[in-house]
Amino acid sequence: MSIGQSNLQNDIAKLDEPGIGLALIGLVLSVVIPPLGLIVSVSSYRTAKRSGGPGTVAWWGIWIGAIFTAMLAFVMIASLIGGLLAR
Repeated sequence: MSIGQSNLQNDIAKLDEPGIGLALIGLVLSVVIPPLGLIVSVSSYRTAKRSGGPGTVAWWGIWIGAIFTAMLAFVMIASLIGGLLAR
């Protein structure tokens, strides 16, 4: 077995982590629809931790979802205040 083949097997084994599919969905949703992505990522992180997995992808989904949700909330509040002040 060569080193490249061993690395490939390690990468494939990482894709078999518990909840990795849901974590990837949460990560993508964290960019597209941040509040929903945050919820899905938290759920997949809890699933990964219960089953003994690292939950790294879900952790990134949580951070990205939280930051983008905060930015979205800021923009919505700023536009609401700007609309009220423009009257």
